[in-house]
Amino acid sequence: MSLKYAVVWQLFHILRKGNENKYKDSLSKEKEYKQYVRVLSI
Repeated sequence: MSLKYAVVWQLFHILRKGNENKYKDSLSKEKEYKQYVRVLSI
């Protein structure tokens, strides 16, 4: 796991905690995020 990935993942997690009432929405965002990270790491 690259450092960039780890840092961005932490930020993403913090944002997700701030939106616990939008949990289902954030789950779909997490899938998008993982695809985005895959593109970045290529």
